[in-house]
Amino acid sequence: MTGSSKKQIMLDANTCMYSKTINGIFLVCDMNFDEMDIERLRHVARGFWRESLEIEQILGKALDYPWFKDDQKNFPDATEEHGVCVGDHVAITLAMEASDKIKQLKDRVEKLSKRPVTKEEAIAQYHFIKERSQKNKQN
Repeated sequence: MTGSSKKQIMLDANTCMYSKTINGIFLVCDMNFDEMDIERLRHVARGFWRESLEIEQILGKALDYPWFKDDQKNFPDATEEHGVCVGDHVAITLAMEASDKIKQLKDRVEKLSKRPVTKEEAIAQYHFIKERSQKNKQN
């Protein structure tokens, strides 16, 4: 490519079955690119896109998002390999949600660890756990 005018290069991203599709990544720049530069940019963009999808799946699973495999009506033949449905979320919004969840759980642990337990409460908890354990063994 030659010329000094701004070039708009569309880097096409692969789509993934049962996952979000990306229409493309656009770069606007003042530089001249040869075909080798463009191919390197496409390669880098695809790598970032795949990494983002992997992060979305890791976070979606940790946050208990629904699995595609569990909705055979809408996603026939989906398997565990297809992952979870994170909807319109992207890695950053899932990370924000995970951060909020971690904070909530830390606050809950702190609150529970500071709560005094009386002798009677401890005995009642012991008997409750013992009974539940016995019921589980019977089933």
